[in-house]
Amino acid sequence: MKKALLTICFIFLITPIFCQSFMQGAGLSFLISGAGEKDVYVSEGITYSPRFNFVETKSLSLSIGIPFSIGMSGGYNSTSTNGQTTTTNTLGFMFNAPLIFNLNLGAGSTKENKNRVGFFIGAGYGFHSGKFHDRTTSQNLFTTFDKPSDNYVINGPVQNIGMRFRVGRKYRNIELKFSVMEGANEFKPTIIGFSPIFNF
Repeated sequence: MKKALLTICFIFLITPIFCQSFMQGAGLSFLISGAGEKDVYVSEGITYSPRFNFVETKSLSLSIGIPFSIGMSGGYNSTSTNGQTTTTNTLGFMFNAPLIFNLNLGAGSTKENKNRVGFFIGAGYGFHSGKFHDRTTSQNLFTTFDKPSDNYVINGPVQNIGMRFRVGRKYRNIELKFSVMEGANEFKPTIIGFSPIFNF
């Protein structure tokens, strides 16, 4: 995994040498993660979305970017002892960083595009660090308890799709993005994301 991270960083660092323009945005991120016997967790955070257009025409562009998010994930563990329930906070740090190649059409595809509405679709490879909670419970004569929440580092292919709506006279736009990441880890997690972003 360290080699893959270094490769992604290297690609992102050398891309400006070949790119035609740099674009960026910031917004919020909402991620739903879960798999198999793991509880579904909702993570919230903030997103910074830089991208480089390496091919541009009047109506479209091809870009590479790393729209990374940081925030909180997790939930609460419950323990029942002799009829009394104790709840433990298991909130933790969340980090999500996909490397994405996108085809951008219309608004937001380039700084010169004057369309009011645009679309984009793309794919890549991502990394996610966050909490997953095991649903399996252990029980004896007196106590029933959930297994503790664990922090997992996940990697796998990512797809995203979305729309952009130009605001004002310049190329600024509001982006609505949906993404799905299929983890390559042992328990095959799926992470669904939604991000409203303001591109400036």
